[in-house]
Amino acid sequence: MTNAQILNDFLHRVWIRGDMDVVDDIFAPDVEAAGLMPDMKLTPEDFKTMVLAMLNMVTIREFTVVMALSDGDWVTAMIRIRAQSQINTAMVDTTAQTTARFEGGKIVEAYNHFDFLALFQQLELIPPDAMVVCLSGESLS
Repeated sequence: MTNAQILNDFLHRVWIRGDMDVVDDIFAPDVEAAGLMPDMKLTPEDFKTMVLAMLNMVTIREFTVVMALSDGDWVTAMIRIRAQSQINTAMVDTTAQTTARFEGGKIVEAYNHFDFLALFQQLELIPPDAMVVCLSGESLS
């Protein structure tokens, strides 16, 4: 399997099937994924906790790797997630990106982005105009 195929399989097993065992299979034990939370790198255990928290809020209906690019040991994927809220039954549509470096079929370095703002707006956990309010320099509180 190519690194892009490993990443695609990993993402589907984690996010669609909720298979947390695959995290230990694919992540190198000392890897720390950057980018999902400000100033914090997630260990494999942290990543599992975050995924399970997200899956308690939404049921993934569609998980699409829109594009994956490979360059040597590096793979970058742009992802679209369609889900149903378990909070308010709304359909949620958001995007994510991941860039990972592989060694021996394992992720040894990862940089991620997830559009949490869009997700939390659609879950009605923050105001729908939060981005506009923040861009104006106002506080959400």
